[in-house]
Amino acid sequence: MNEFAANLQSRRDPWGETVSVLRFLAAVAAVFICFVILFTEILVGVRVEQGSMEPTLHDGDYVFVDRTRDPQRGDIIVIYSERGSDSKYVIKRLIGLPGDVVYAENGVLYRIDAGTEGSYVVQEPYLTEDWKQTLDPVTVPEGEVFVLGDHRSVSNDSRPAPGSLGTLPLDGLLGVVTDFSLQHKTFFTRLFGIFA
Repeated sequence: MNEFAANLQSRRDPWGETVSVLRFLAAVAAVFICFVILFTEILVGVRVEQGSMEPTLHDGDYVFVDRTRDPQRGDIIVIYSERGSDSKYVIKRLIGLPGDVVYAENGVLYRIDAGTEGSYVVQEPYLTEDWKQTLDPVTVPEGEVFVLGDHRSVSNDSRPAPGSLGTLPLDGLLGVVTDFSLQHKTFFTRLFGIFA
């Protein structure tokens, strides 16, 4: 038995352990690079710094936005605004895409989708406040979007008013808030709150 073990040891590749360590380090580096790309180019973490999306999102919540996803009506988006009181990224709900017509009567929001005729009531189960505003029809310009906050009484958004954001350029879109991060926002808020 000792002769067999000695023979096996003499045939062993002297570089075997080094190659094995290098393979392990390459695998660790590849995983690290994938995470860096995933969390800088595809998913970006953002911290909510306003109360205009309550009760869906609260000041201090952390969520992820998907930079690769095309925004759809009803999505929560993060978009750059140079309008209003100062230039910054804002987090709002996308209500109208280019060419859509948006209006409200006594707090009921209506939309005519681009290229269609006839309006319909926009279902907004996320609203908890009694919103009674009337809004004259707004046609969303090409290359822009119409956004509203879920907390309408405090939100500065696309509704026509002095100092409002107005419709926002679609090329300022950072991304769409992921459903996963909305479902687990409490976990992410606690996790990233440790480092704040």
